[in-house]
Amino acid sequence: MEQKTPPKLSALPVEVLEMITSNLENGDIKNLRLTSILGFTIRLHIKRVYLSANPLNIKVLKTIADNDLYRNGVRELIWDDSYLCDANNLVPANPKKRQPKHASGFDSILRCPKWYVRDSYRHLESSDCRGENLFLPDLMKQEMSWEESYAYYYDLAQQQRSVISSNADVIAFSYALVHFPFLSMITISSKAHGRLFGPLYHTPMIRAFPTGFVYPGSVHVLQDQKAQFLWKGDKNGPRKKYTIQRRGLCAALRMLAKHGDHKVSEFIIEDYEKFDRNWMLVDVKTPGHTRDDLATLIKRPDFHTLTLKVDRKSYKWGEGKVFVEMRELFCAIFGLPRTWSFRFWTDDRNKNIHWTCSRSPGPEGHLRNCTDEV
Repeated sequence: MEQKTPPKLSALPVEVLEMITSNLENGDIKNLRLTSILGFTIRLHIKRVYLSANPLNIKVLKTIADNDLYRNGVRELIWDDSYLCDANNLVPANPKKRQPKHASGFDSILRCPKWYVRDSYRHLESSDCRGENLFLPDLMKQEMSWEESYAYYYDLAQQQRSVISSNADVIAFSYALVHFPFLSMITISSKAHGRLFGPLYHTPMIRAFPTGFVYPGSVHVLQDQKAQFLWKGDKNGPRKKYTIQRRGLCAALRMLAKHGDHKVSEFIIEDYEKFDRNWMLVDVKTPGHTRDDLATLIKRPDFHTLTLKVDRKSYKWGEGKVFVEMRELFCAIFGLPRTWSFRFWTDDRNKNIHWTCSRSPGPEGHLRNCTDEV
């Protein structure tokens, strides 16, 4: 008896095909699109976009924003607010551009700066000792030479400098607010790079890293920057000496306050040990101040959740300036006519606070449901 040929994938009803592919990762869908005649019939699952001071991340974000097929599905934007070393402070990767003063800190055998080797080893050791990356030994067999690794890092730092000097990342964020109509969640993270070969977020920049690329952890935060670029064209901008403590965080809040016409209802800050710095600053009377921008976001009718995530080791419970200032900020918004949530998360499950703030029947509001989430 002649056996019937099983139906091809292309013969399946569209509804069944969508149900099957909805359970696949984007990587699998990309392979299927390359090997199947269905081609672009199968859509990628793009609900999140990434942004940082990197031209590749910006290019991918804008490409998605310009695609009517995918931009309507984006719900979250993650801004990688961590940075490589300042390119101005790096020894040129090109030997012809090096000066005699660079010789003392340069390893002539490995052909890269000594600090780069030292910090890269620290990054590698912190990743290896965790024992979470089962492919680490295989990746290390393909490790790049120190000279190649530093040259690649140096090029990334140069790209970063170009983006920062042109404010291309801030412009791209504004572009995203306009072109992603259903964008509802903004995450500012200084932990995107995670551990070596184990990033927290697989941004286009990180996915493009060469196999075996070993580099120092990207935990640098651009602090004390001049902030005039955020108020360009605004007559009520800050004084010349006004600076910002966090580029991505402050820029995102400023652009959200400036544009106004968006649907962002949840704002998340993921941070490491630098979080206890007073990123809201002290001078709350400064026009366009970061704290004022945060208050503007919280006061929006459709805003409902503010989440702060920090490392336990970097925050002494009950003593942090951020916690005190957030409580002061709540006092200014008690009159809100709806309920919203504030979550303060640490990596200690015994010290997570969830506040729900709502308006009381009287002229003044109050806090309620202050509970520990375990």
